[in-house]
Amino acid sequence: MAHLYAFIPACESYGWAGGPEFKTEIDGLRSGRNRRNGQWDLPKYKFSLPFRNIGQSEYATILNQFLVCKGQLHTFLYRNRLDDVAIDEPFGIGDGTTKEFQLSKVSLVDGVSFERPVFALFVPGAGGAAEEAHVSVSAAGAPVSAVSIDHDRGRVVFDTAPALGAALTWSGRFAHWVRFAQDWLPFSIDNYSADEYVTNGTVDLVDDQPPESSRSSAI
Repeated sequence: MAHLYAFIPACESYGWAGGPEFKTEIDGLRSGRNRRNGQWDLPKYKFSLPFRNIGQSEYATILNQFLVCKGQLHTFLYRNRLDDVAIDEPFGIGDGTTKEFQLSKVSLVDGVSFERPVFALFVPGAGGAAEEAHVSVSAAGAPVSAVSIDHDRGRVVFDTAPALGAALTWSGRFAHWVRFAQDWLPFSIDNYSADEYVTNGTVDLVDDQPPESSRSSAI
């Protein structure tokens, strides 16, 4: 399996659907109550991308991505337009020793928090090429430039360990590592215009794991 540093160039249409999914086991009890057990510690993201009334040139970019990925085999990048930015997000507390931290986003409701890791620090460029996102890191409110960013896996390595008790935050854009959700790419021909067929279809994606190793770069 390969990780391709590329986004699908064609732009999806309105009617897009996507978001996180958990898996919960629910057992009904004789008392009328129920017992619930969370099967997954982290959510899995799914996306359904409609492509409406696109020409053959746009369709070709989707087809090429599907063929190079061999359907579900290989992993590539996707930007969730509803959630692709972090602004002063907390991701750790310095202990004076630890230098490497995983970037994350935190959800907080009624004093209860949930932290999810962020892996792919990329934005789409020309032709779907992946460009490294700009990421800023702060410790105790002060910007830190002496760090290395693992864009593939969303990790930060400080040259010097942050001081004990220093709150760490980050800002930047991110994406998801995804794969196609099926091995078939059905599109329909529904019209003919400007000397080419007009086609429609839907592409389903599911998130996948980041690469095991990475190319690190400094901010």
